[in-house]
Amino acid sequence: MKKSKARDSTRSSAMRALLVSSGMCSALYAPVAGSVELDTGNPDIKMRWDNTFKYSAAARVRGQAPALLANINGDDGDRNLDKGLISNRVDLFSEFDITYKDFGARVTGAAWYDRVYNQATDNGSPRTANGVGNSYNEFSRAARKVHGRNGELLDAFVFGKGELGTIPASFRFGKYSSLWGETLFFGNNGMAGTMAGTDIVKALSVPGSQFKEIVRPDRQISAQFALTSEITVGGYYKFSWEANRFPVSGSYFANDDILFGGERVLLPIPLPNGGYASLKRVNDYTPKDTGQGGLQFKWHPDDLDLGFYVTRYHDRAPSAYAFLGTGANPAIGQLGVYDVAYAQGITAYGVSASKSVGDIVLNAELSTRHNTSLVASRPILVPVGVAADNDNNPRYPIGNTAHANFSFIWGMGPNAIAQEASFLGELAWNRRLSVSRNPEAVLNTSERDAWGLRLSYAPSYRQALPGVDLTVNTTASYFPKGNSSAFNGFGVDNGGDMSVGLEATYLDSWKGSVSFTHYYGNKILQPGSIVAQQFKDRDFISLSLRRTF
Repeated sequence: MKKSKARDSTRSSAMRALLVSSGMCSALYAPVAGSVELDTGNPDIKMRWDNTFKYSAAARVRGQAPALLANINGDDGDRNLDKGLISNRVDLFSEFDITYKDFGARVTGAAWYDRVYNQATDNGSPRTANGVGNSYNEFSRAARKVHGRNGELLDAFVFGKGELGTIPASFRFGKYSSLWGETLFFGNNGMAGTMAGTDIVKALSVPGSQFKEIVRPDRQISAQFALTSEITVGGYYKFSWEANRFPVSGSYFANDDILFGGERVLLPIPLPNGGYASLKRVNDYTPKDTGQGGLQFKWHPDDLDLGFYVTRYHDRAPSAYAFLGTGANPAIGQLGVYDVAYAQGITAYGVSASKSVGDIVLNAELSTRHNTSLVASRPILVPVGVAADNDNNPRYPIGNTAHANFSFIWGMGPNAIAQEASFLGELAWNRRLSVSRNPEAVLNTSERDAWGLRLSYAPSYRQALPGVDLTVNTTASYFPKGNSSAFNGFGVDNGGDMSVGLEATYLDSWKGSVSFTHYYGNKILQPGSIVAQQFKDRDFISLSLRRTF
């Protein structure tokens, strides 16, 4: 409690916290030695090494809503970071490229440190904390690793191009990301979502991010062949599986304390010591690394781009099984256990079209998924003695779904607002076609159909000040029907988010930004619902400054 109070005294208001934190930028971004082009002495060999340093801070501007704190299995993130500073972070992104004629390699990596996640939390509710190995007012080890301090290798692959007989061909092998289809923001609703894991933390931290900006790399091999000037075919095969990067339980954007770093399911049964009865997490059933791949056929007649796709993949978001009575220890309030399971062996088929009409690019994509896991009750209650896993005994609902995405990209010319601007939009829809297994496990508040949209408008002002280019970024989403039963995380029923920000670039070297994000929609949680606006009380402002050397 003493640490929490000390921390509160340094965070009296959101704006003050950001201004104080921004004063660190001059020290963190002092010029450092770095290389860009590396001289190899051979004109056929080109090497480049770039390092981007970034400082960012964010602050919560609204207090906690009692209606949201009442969800004992989704309140830790809300309680841990009250009004004030929620992030105080330094990032390093390093990228190295080398090419020799038509062949090359690329390696990228990232490291970060966030002071907020390396100190005490604001949580004053020990009875509703879902962790077991840490104090209620400390971030878990998983939260510190994902959000607080870590480093990782991202891309690491080789590539090349040439001719296979008379057919132009290209390949990549290693760790990287690749996407097919024609989606902008709602990639998880399209073929792209079947091909790569996503960084949900980044998507929530930067609302309006395009899907290509939040994908995670996988170990894989891919190749593409140009059969004619109009027809290309390609394929890939993956050698690994990785779950999506979700906000860890207790972090600011976490609204689930069970699945992602969670260690207990709390039951609404009070204990004499003031806590709640619980279920302990035991097993995680993850998919095998093999069995994922895809094929594509691209046809480019005249000014139209057509694509046809088939992929096989494993789900990157889990379901949870609850076993009451199994492994029970009433003396400590443990009434059972729970497991987490990821579905595997899902097949998707899709078709896409893209066409330019003047300054506007119009895109459409239709797809269907077979043997896919559907949105399930959380957790799924499994009777005693009944097996449950992600292989021969799945207890999550399985079925078929249909998906559609329609989008546009408009590069706007001079008008009354700005000399140039970009205007993007996407409409996404999905439907549960059928349930082939475990229909009783489908979340009862989900619906057969769901749809939503997002718009993004960004006017730019070149040389608004000497050496300074400015861009105003605005984005908003709305889901008239967000209760999707096709997959988790589609949207908020009758709600969404909006963000407005200003980005400045100085001499094409320094880049800074400031933004405000607001969430809207019904914050009241229906029993078993996961689609109410659980971020209703988490509006925030953020700023960043970065430079590449």
